[in-house]
Amino acid sequence: MSTRISFWLAWFAWVLYLVITLLTVLLTLKNAPSELLSDSFNALVLLVFITVGAFIASRRPENPIGWIICTGTLIWALSLLALEYGVYGLITAPGSLPGGVLMSLFGAVAKGIGWYLIMTFLLLLFPNGHLPSSRWRPLAWLIAGLLAAYMIT
Repeated sequence: MSTRISFWLAWFAWVLYLVITLLTVLLTLKNAPSELLSDSFNALVLLVFITVGAFIASRRPENPIGWIICTGTLIWALSLLALEYGVYGLITAPGSLPGGVLMSLFGAVAKGIGWYLIMTFLLLLFPNGHLPSSRWRPLAWLIAGLLAAYMIT
């Protein structure tokens, strides 16, 4: 991937995060405004994550750490949106939105996936985006397998 394309793709992920967060905040205001403070803190933490990921991915597109941070943050943000969607469709205004149960289920599963993706592979591939040695490859496969199993269960 060229540097120019990776630059725009990384910052598109950043803008996409802002749109997802705005939608999440709007649904949170309709659902339970009392949780707005904790949700705002989560959004701020994720904004830091996606900003760091976009900087790394746009400056060093060959380093997977930036892309992992961007992907994990977007998955995490989508999960928060899906959870709020589910709350609105099932509790706040039952039946008003289609697929409330599926969105709630997706949100519950995806939140963990985004978090574990960032934390495990960030620690495993830091600082240069490569495993420390080939002996670490089984651990990387184990983590990938555990993430896949987490999605299934």
